[in-house]
Amino acid sequence: MLGQMKNLLRHRQSGFTLIEMMVVIVIISIIASVAVPSFSSFFDRYRLRGAADALFGDLQAARMEAIRNNSTVYVNFATGANWCYGMKVGSSCDCTKPASDANYCSLKLVNAQTNSGVTMASSAFTADPTIDPLQGLVSQAGSVTFQSTAGTQAQIGLSLLGMVSICTPSGSSSAGYSSC
Repeated sequence: MLGQMKNLLRHRQSGFTLIEMMVVIVIISIIASVAVPSFSSFFDRYRLRGAADALFGDLQAARMEAIRNNSTVYVNFATGANWCYGMKVGSSCDCTKPASDANYCSLKLVNAQTNSGVTMASSAFTADPTIDPLQGLVSQAGSVTFQSTAGTQAQIGLSLLGMVSICTPSGSSSAGYSSC
């Protein structure tokens, strides 16, 4: 009889009770509620950095393309919710035009559809900049500011010498770049 009692007790102790399961679920819920906001801000900064780094690289590539092909590269920016930027060798372009249009940005075209959660908040160019093929100089200096859905900003600058820079504007939470 004592052996049967030990087997019965051993059998009852294997597994989880409903109360133990509920405690584990509550603990996991608390941890998840603390972690989710951290993940959303991480993804917000990740998207912003992706768009900013892409423009940084594309402007450098456009300068190299101008020098390599000995042809002027034209750059076009359109701000707002349906923002875009584009580049074309030899003549001006409009990044809002479809591929069938003569003003299509055939060298490079990037738009809001490929960068969800990021807007091009502003462009500080008075006109579309051009990149000279002889020395890679730019017709005018300026900058473009990207903004994430959480309000974090990254500013991509283009100097007259064709140098590209990225920084975080003052008053914006850090996107991981140095302050402007």
